[in-house]
Amino acid sequence: MSAYQLVFLDSFNGTTIFSLSSETLWFAAKEFDNYNIFLVTFAAFVGAVLAMSTTYVIGRILGPAIKSFFIIDEQIYQKVTSLFSKYGVFIFLFQMLPVVKILFLFAGIMNISVKRVLAVMLAGRLIYYMYYLYLLPNIPYYSSMFR
Repeated sequence: MSAYQLVFLDSFNGTTIFSLSSETLWFAAKEFDNYNIFLVTFAAFVGAVLAMSTTYVIGRILGPAIKSFFIIDEQIYQKVTSLFSKYGVFIFLFQMLPVVKILFLFAGIMNISVKRVLAVMLAGRLIYYMYYLYLLPNIPYYSSMFR
């Protein structure tokens, strides 16, 4: 198995709701110079997007079962659905936050538009990698601490 396949699988695993880790191999490959960081990032990007999409689909398919299992009041559910679909989808832009993983499940449960969730999911994941590739290494404290 190639390093790129491992990064893909690690990214997929790290982005599902069942995982507490997030892309350990991507961060390791980023620190070593013998990997093409663009290929590594592409593999991680695809793995993360597929994992988030899978989580969304699980919420979409099992939504009624999850709602009945947790006994969610219909009036509260409608209010949360309205607020989430209006404003909440933009929280997917902040994918550095661990809570975002579970929100894809709720987006599926609430039947939020696939196009809307996917667009913000892709933008959020792009922001995530650009942050770690370009912004964070240029912060003086970070640079002096890890170099």
